[in-house]
Amino acid sequence: MLPQSWLRGCFDRLRPGCLEVHWVLDIDVTVKPIYGKQEGAELGYNPAKPCRPSHAYHSFWVGHLRLCLGVQVRPGNETAGSFGLPLLREWLERIPKTQWPELYKPASEVRPLYNPRGDNENCYDEMKNQWGWGGFTLHDLARSELMAQLIALFYNWWSIYIKLVDPLVAREAITSRPMYLMQPAKAHTHQSKRKLVIFCAHSQAGDIRRNLEAAAERLKNWASLTAEQLQLASVWKRVIASNSPSSSCVSVILYRAAIMTAK
Repeated sequence: MLPQSWLRGCFDRLRPGCLEVHWVLDIDVTVKPIYGKQEGAELGYNPAKPCRPSHAYHSFWVGHLRLCLGVQVRPGNETAGSFGLPLLREWLERIPKTQWPELYKPASEVRPLYNPRGDNENCYDEMKNQWGWGGFTLHDLARSELMAQLIALFYNWWSIYIKLVDPLVAREAITSRPMYLMQPAKAHTHQSKRKLVIFCAHSQAGDIRRNLEAAAERLKNWASLTAEQLQLASVWKRVIASNSPSSSCVSVILYRAAIMTAK
């Protein structure tokens, strides 16, 4: 089984560039019906399948960025938010206070903050129906939680990648996978040079190519701004920061400039 320290380190890699500005912490729980006698399959609040045992997925997110910071699987009769607080408390104690969320806002800012909260509801729908939180239930809670954490981690990586290559549109996996993942490719080696040829039959192949080329150019430019021994951490921090709402205008400008150059 994968060590928790490895998973914790992967989730912690999301912090630089993402939590160094004011951000909103979104905490919620979603219910997954269970069709068996797995550990933790208990009767509880289950509006979709009343009287059906379930698991409760407690998770917390960076509001509006669609980045999951942690998830814990609890028995179905532990859907109250208080059962997910130990995981959140442990996470807050590990990180610097400068990266803590901005939990309190003036009354005038409450309404604008509700839109990101509503947008985050789409994450739970996507995770359950397109990424696997609705499945991968194993006999014991520990391994079920491990699968939930891995799915959340893969979801984060894919979300960051899609926002890097396509910053203008918030795409879900049902549309982004056919565009940027399900393409056959072949590698050629000639005179010690390796070349990867990708065949794209998608109807938006031209836009996909321009988006990928623009993203590659941004990564190249970011790498050139930093000393070689610090490139990995610096580029990763810029990639994460480019997903924040404060940088959306910059992303749009860079994207449009890349499109004009390609034309």
